[in-house]
Amino acid sequence: MRFLNGEGHCNLKFDYARVAMNRTHLDLAKRVLATFDYVFVAESNRTALEFGDYVGFEQAMPHLSNSAYSAHRTAHGAAKAPPPVQHFMAEFYAQNALDYELYCFAKQLAEEHSRLEKELHLSKAVCERVRAEAAAEHAGLLEAQAKLEIAEE
Repeated sequence: MRFLNGEGHCNLKFDYARVAMNRTHLDLAKRVLATFDYVFVAESNRTALEFGDYVGFEQAMPHLSNSAYSAHRTAHGAAKAPPPVQHFMAEFYAQNALDYELYCFAKQLAEEHSRLEKELHLSKAVCERVRAEAAAEHAGLLEAQAKLEIAEE
């Protein structure tokens, strides 16, 4: 949220507690995010396919994780992820409520972008079919007109 509203810094020593985030920051971050042409959600399987299409790759982008608890690493002997502790999760969501709301908003944008992209693709396919049918009809009319002109001569 900080980077979307101009309060983020790449300096690791920056004191982020200096500027507390509030609903005004969240609203600004949402407005900025809403201007993006496309939003991808990293953990979505659909993202790998759509991102590949978006950048023009012929196959899906690989979906790999560097998490110590990823399915690949746990299958090869790494530690299993600890189960979530419910009281910790409640505290986590309480402390990160604004970030979580922004995340949910980003997921909605991603779904909307995906839906619109599919509709656009379908619209393009329909337009191409209509153009092809019109071109075939036009060619048929030209051919009929040519035959008629030959017959009149």
